[in-house]
Amino acid sequence: MSTCRSLKAAFLGMGIFILVQFLFFPSPALAKETSGQHPDVLVVYSTENNELTEQQRKLDLLISHFTKKVRFTSAEDLARENLQEITHLFYFGEEQTVLSEKTVRLIDDFSGVKMIVGYNENQFPHSYGFVKKNGRAIIEKLTLKKTEETINLSERHQIFNIVTGSGAQTLISADGSSNEHPLLVKSHSNYYYADSEISLEDAILMGEVLHQVFEKDHKESHPAVIRLEDVNPRLDPELLRQCAEVLIERDLPFMVAVTPVYKNPETGEEYHLTDAPDLLNVLKDIEEQGAAIVLHGYSDQAGSGKTGSGFEFSKMERSELETRIEKGKEELVKLGLTPLALETPHYTISQEGYEAAASHFTKYLGQLQLTNDNWKVMMEAPYLTSPTYLKGMELIPETLRYVQEREVHSIERMGERADNLMILRDSVLSAFYHPYLGPEGLEEVIEELMSYPDLEWANLKADVSLTKGLAVHGKSSDQEDLLLNGKVKQNSFLSLNLRWNPIMIGGGITIMVILLSYALSLKIRKENE
Repeated sequence: MSTCRSLKAAFLGMGIFILVQFLFFPSPALAKETSGQHPDVLVVYSTENNELTEQQRKLDLLISHFTKKVRFTSAEDLARENLQEITHLFYFGEEQTVLSEKTVRLIDDFSGVKMIVGYNENQFPHSYGFVKKNGRAIIEKLTLKKTEETINLSERHQIFNIVTGSGAQTLISADGSSNEHPLLVKSHSNYYYADSEISLEDAILMGEVLHQVFEKDHKESHPAVIRLEDVNPRLDPELLRQCAEVLIERDLPFMVAVTPVYKNPETGEEYHLTDAPDLLNVLKDIEEQGAAIVLHGYSDQAGSGKTGSGFEFSKMERSELETRIEKGKEELVKLGLTPLALETPHYTISQEGYEAAASHFTKYLGQLQLTNDNWKVMMEAPYLTSPTYLKGMELIPETLRYVQEREVHSIERMGERADNLMILRDSVLSAFYHPYLGPEGLEEVIEELMSYPDLEWANLKADVSLTKGLAVHGKSSDQEDLLLNGKVKQNSFLSLNLRWNPIMIGGGITIMVILLSYALSLKIRKENE
């Protein structure tokens, strides 16, 4: 019997040891592979008030395409512990200033990949001696040197005129009326961008170069997005159906931006989707056939303006904004529609508002407002991204604009934007269309988009990478509550597996060892009898 007990104890101890190994000492090979996939980025900035501005938020838009590990600190607050485990360091010198000796030493001595944007590069002689400024230059065109593809700027712009040392490589150049000037240059693992502002045209080419900076060889593939816009209870349902059929017949996934309530404060009119049963039936039909519903505000109006005038969330307190989002979700869900993303009216919302929206949605459509003070300070990213100020939401940018009524050159301008975006290997081609214009113009937009190669039509309903919200028709009250009160994640079991794999495997082995020890003890007992 003592031999039996000894064997049991030995096997049980072995099982516990294996479990502990899985729980607390993960496989070195797995840890190495995982850590290499996610760059850890610190952005240090010098601004007038030592606070983030729209320029750093533009940089955030670009960096967060490659990693979710992005942190920010002012140059004054930079400390050695901020640099622990950092793989990439960006310094954004938005204003000319004298940096402290400590800050200079920490940035200059950083041995990982480093990029300086704007001013103050001359204070880092060890790593940026290859850059010398010589006044300023006026530019009209940008060129990606790797492919010699160019973008004509919408307006002339001023950059730093720099001269680079031997061995430095120009990755993006900028052309003036007669001269070519380096704009983004590299020496070893140090990059310099000769401007203190980032425009959308800059972002397209910089976004391509950042693939080199982060060593991410993303495939040549362009998510394509088409959205039927401003669907509210006063829209002619037949026009919506006709436009939807243009896309359904081509088997193209698409989005429909729905505003649940139509208001006209001047006349006192207020219509809900329940007051428009024919439109509601069309929405349900096209959702069934693949359309993804997007919440486009609650009433898409503010103050004395009628629905469609926009600015609903502009300068709105967080509590009121969150209430309107909740009411919008609730109206759609109770009518059997499933809002999978948020698009704020006229894309206006405060930085705090993004945080409120993130408690309800995982996807945000459109352009981003970059300051609290001025809604006109906006920019879209050229690709899919999750900037830190979206608090976990992913941005599906609107990049091509829309067909304007009685504007004959709208689609031509879409094509010009698309031509520029195609320089970037994984740019998004995204446009929206107002159904009240009729299906003919939409057919022209689709033909224009389909002329570009390597398109992958983004499907909010089917692509796990584009949606984490889930709701179905015929929902039980429990499912309804889940959708209204939180974000229900698809494939949650798979997500749990990734977290609990070590426990599950270790636990399974432990159980097998215990069963084996029990079987051996029975065998020994029979032999002793």
